[in-house]
Amino acid sequence: MDHADFGLASENQAADYLVQTHGWRVLARRVRFREGEIDLIMETDERRLVFVEVKARKSFTFGAAVESVTPEKVRRIRRAIGKWRSQSGDFREGELLLVTMEWHGGKLTVEEVGME
Repeated sequence: MDHADFGLASENQAADYLVQTHGWRVLARRVRFREGEIDLIMETDERRLVFVEVKARKSFTFGAAVESVTPEKVRRIRRAIGKWRSQSGDFREGELLLVTMEWHGGKLTVEEVGME
């Protein structure tokens, strides 16, 4: 599985996890703008928006998944969120969530980290 396929599979797995764990609904996947990309846009039962960044690792060769989210990456995601909001007209309350997926000895660990 190449890097792009692994990324897409990880985003799909994260979406399934959030739907099953929290009951959220997927509004959009892989939203791309010149300003940046949003992996998943989800809606909670309370109709809040959750903008999800998914980071997955098959190994720790390049560090933990959470370590790959730099301040510049967060700025690009926030710019993409602003662009999506202006184009969609959806200005509901929302949050930015990082979902990390890491393989440890053949077992998948999923973690949710709120991002400010």
